[in-house]
Amino acid sequence: MAFDLKQFTHLITRVLAEQELYSKVAVNLLLGTAAVESDFGTYLRQLGGGRARGILQMEPATEKDIWDNYLFYGRADKRRAIYKISGVRSANNSGALEWNLAYAICMGRLLYRRIPEPFPVSDDIEGLAHYYKAYWNTSAGAGTVKQFMEKWDQFVKSSPR
Repeated sequence: MAFDLKQFTHLITRVLAEQELYSKVAVNLLLGTAAVESDFGTYLRQLGGGRARGILQMEPATEKDIWDNYLFYGRADKRRAIYKISGVRSANNSGALEWNLAYAICMGRLLYRRIPEPFPVSDDIEGLAHYYKAYWNTSAGAGTVKQFMEKWDQFVKSSPR
């Protein structure tokens, strides 16, 4: 069963505001990522037995990299925000990626925050799809630009916000 769009959008907005990383484009990018990666919250573990977890299907190795190579380099404010929002203090929380929505959103936003390439325009769904494919799913992943756009239409565009 997928999330209610209005409630999920509100949750993402609140979490990003607490992180001081809110933008409409970031919200849309996370909505689209959740749509394609977990069928908008339907699956919390990667199908086929893979390691990815949660609404954004983040790999534990990616979570660890965010902590080890981003958060522990002069970003105490971001670490404190994660703890305040989610209760999580450090890496190696693939369980939290699966069951703690706020933590998964924090980690997803930080993954996208690390990308030096600017975001596309917030309502450019094809641009968001290309950004997702390049920086979240990568060339090695099974997700596609077309799939992102189809899932956006299914879960986000077709529902009122």
